[in-house]
Amino acid sequence: MTSQPVHHLAIDEAERRARSSARWETAPETTFAMTDEDHDRWLASYHPPTAEELSYAPVPGPPAGVDSWFHWASERGRRCRGWTCPKAFKTSDVSVGAKRILHCIERHD
Repeated sequence: MTSQPVHHLAIDEAERRARSSARWETAPETTFAMTDEDHDRWLASYHPPTAEELSYAPVPGPPAGVDSWFHWASERGRRCRGWTCPKAFKTSDVSVGAKRILHCIERHD
């Protein structure tokens, strides 16, 4: 797996929500619907990346006994209370699946 640089784009919250809604309306297969409550919950838990996180340092390995971070997230998601996002496992695109899994974890943990 090759590493890719992470770029952080800080935008106004109203603009972020508008972009999220527009993406849902124009390309729903690439994202998931979010209510105002979902956006509020996400905003309350969001922390911009630190300089260290943006430094392109190698990502540490997953916890002992786990093959990959994707495997760790998928197993955690399967144990999640009120699991409602099984489509996370019906995609061959790892980044899409991981985003769906992490969304489920946020919503149900």
